[in-house]
Amino acid sequence: MAVVDFTKIYLKYPGLWVALKQDEKTVVASSKSAKKAYNEAISKGEKRPVLLKVPSQSTYYVGGDVQ
Repeated sequence: MAVVDFTKIYLKYPGLWVALKQDEKTVVASSKSAKKAYNEAISKGEKRPVLLKVPSQSTYYVGGDVQ
């Protein structure tokens, strides 16, 4: 599986649900509601949209075992 850069999506759709094509790159629809984004993508002909909730703000995470 290839890495997908969501930077442009995160900048354009903060706090929204986005429906993506199966390529997981192309935004078909967006809304504050997952159901609305999904239904709009279906109405535009996307058979199996991928839903993504974009965070309201970008945060950083550095993993590791803290003891």
